[in-house]
Amino acid sequence: MHRHIYGKWACRRCECLMQEAASPQIIDGRMPATGLAVHTMISRFVDRVPYYRQEAIHARSGVHAPRSTLAELVRWRWRVALEPLFVAQKRFVLSARVLHADETPAAMPDPGAGKTKRAYVWAYARSAFDAVPGVVYDFCLGRGSQYRIAFLGADDDQTAHTSEQSH
Repeated sequence: MHRHIYGKWACRRCECLMQEAASPQIIDGRMPATGLAVHTMISRFVDRVPYYRQEAIHARSGVHAPRSTLAELVRWRWRVALEPLFVAQKRFVLSARVLHADETPAAMPDPGAGKTKRAYVWAYARSAFDAVPGVVYDFCLGRGSQYRIAFLGADDDQTAHTSEQSH
């Protein structure tokens, strides 16, 4: 547990209250320590511990950390630290003249149903003949063309034209 103490002063002349500025937090308006965000990400993506299990682990220690809060910590870190890297990698991969795509099925937990749903991880790779290789991944809930169109930024006419040329 971290205790944050900020000084508060009153001006003797105008009786205005002044308070020391709070230190910047990992999520605006919330007080989780950076260590919690790092621990949550390592537990989730390295140790493969789902948020609902992390929630139960914290509860056993007397810490109220709902899975929605844990997921928000990860989403925030993604937006701030990793999204710019993903955008640059995507731009680089999509700049290739030849692009290879393949999907891999992935089981996605469905907590309300007590089972898993099928999702897909799409890999988009530059050609093996490119001087600099590159791969970018996209997680999708299905295999439909709407996911490919959304990722590649192509409309239906461009996609159909590309598909006809490739056959």
